[in-house]
Amino acid sequence: MTRTEDRLQDALHAMAGQVRDDLLHPLSPSDQGPGSWRGWLVPAAAAASVALVIGLVVAVTGGPRPGPGRAAAAAAPPSYYVTFRDVPDNQAVQIHATATGQVTAEEPAPKAPSGGLVTADALAAAPGDRTFYVEYDAFTRTARQIWIFSFTITNTGTVTPLVPVRGGVLNGQAVLDNRSSLAVSPDGAKLALTTSTTIKQASAYYSQADKIVVIDLRTGARTTWQGGLNRGNLYPTIQNLSWGAGGRSLVFLALWCDYPGPPKSDGLCSGASVPGGRRDAQVWSLPAGTGGGTLTGGRLLLQQSARFPVIAQALADPEGERITALVMSGAVTRYGAWQQLAVDQISAATGSLLSQPYRTAGGLGPPGTPDGVWLSSDPAGRFFLISYIDGLKVAVGWIGSGTFHPLPTRLAVSAASIAW
Repeated sequence: MTRTEDRLQDALHAMAGQVRDDLLHPLSPSDQGPGSWRGWLVPAAAAASVALVIGLVVAVTGGPRPGPGRAAAAAAPPSYYVTFRDVPDNQAVQIHATATGQVTAEEPAPKAPSGGLVTADALAAAPGDRTFYVEYDAFTRTARQIWIFSFTITNTGTVTPLVPVRGGVLNGQAVLDNRSSLAVSPDGAKLALTTSTTIKQASAYYSQADKIVVIDLRTGARTTWQGGLNRGNLYPTIQNLSWGAGGRSLVFLALWCDYPGPPKSDGLCSGASVPGGRRDAQVWSLPAGTGGGTLTGGRLLLQQSARFPVIAQALADPEGERITALVMSGAVTRYGAWQQLAVDQISAATGSLLSQPYRTAGGLGPPGTPDGVWLSSDPAGRFFLISYIDGLKVAVGWIGSGTFHPLPTRLAVSAASIAW
C-alpha cells in the first residue's frame, strides 16, 4: 500500500472521530475542590525546577512488524507534529513541520474563566495524522474543570480553530502537572484520558492520575474506570494510556510510589535505594466495551521484575499483540539516575521479551530517572517519539529505519506533551 493510499484509508477512519460543537459549562461553586488555586500551581512549578541532565538520546525501532494481511510500515513519519507553547497568558497549540521543525501554524488556548487560569495538559492524534485532541485544565479559586477540544491540520500545515468535544467538559477534575494521558481509539470514535484525585501533602495539593474516563465522541457519553490500586502507604498513579486489540481494550501503566505527585528532588520514586525510592509498576489491560469498573478488573499483562527492573513507560500496539516499554536498569547514581535504558518489545499474551530494538551503551552516561523520560507513538504504532529531560528543557526525537532523528524542538517541562 502506498503512503497516499494509507492516508486515504486513515482519513476514512478519522471521519468517524469528527466532533460537533458543544457549549462549555461555566465553572460553578459546586465544583469546588480542597485548598486554594495557588496550591494547585505547586506541581507545575516544582516540575519546571527539575534539573536532570540526560546525556544520551534514546531511540526505538518504529512500528509493528508486517504480518499476514498487514501492509509494511510506512517509510516516512507523519508530516507534522504538535506541541504546546507554554508562555504565561499566551499559551497556544503549535504545529511543526517534521522535516524542519518550523512552526507552520498555531492556535491560541481557549479563554480562561473569569478570575481563573487555563493551562495546557495533554495532546493526542487520531488515525489519519490530521485530527488532534487537546486537553486543558481550567480553574479558579473555587472550581476546576477539564476542557477537551479537537482541531485539524490541513495538508499545508495550517490549523482549524479549536472545537469543543461533545462530553469533553469534566467538572471537579484536573491534572495540573502535565501528567495526564490522552489516547484516541483506532477507529477514531472514542477518547480515553486519565483524570485525578487531589491529595494534600506538605501543605500543598497534588493532582494524581488515578482514574480513566472514556468519552464517546459521537454521543458525549462517558464511562469511568477507578479504584482497585490502593496499596497501603504507596500512592498509585497512571503513567500512560493506550488502546489495544483494535480498540477493544485499554492498556495502562500503573505506578506505585511512597510519595504522591511530581518528584520534589532527584531520585524520588526512582526505584533506586535512595530516600523516596520505593517504586513498583504494572501494565494492565481493561475490556473497553464493558462500561467501566475498577482499574484492576481486567488482565495483568506485565509487572516489574528482575528482568524488567524499572518500567518507565509502556504502550500497546493497535493490534494488542505487544507492549513497547522503556525499561531502566544497571548502575544507579546516589540521586536515583539509572545507567541503562532499553526499548523492550514484549508479548502482551505471555509477557516474554520479543526483541530489544535499542539499549544504551554502557559508559555513555545515565539516561536519568524514570520520571524524566516519556514514550509516545503515531496512531498506527509505526513511529515512536521519545521525550527526555535535558537540563531545564525537554528534548524530543523519533526513530525510523533504526535511525534516531532529533526534532529541533525544546519544550518546557511544564508543557512536555507532544503528538503526531
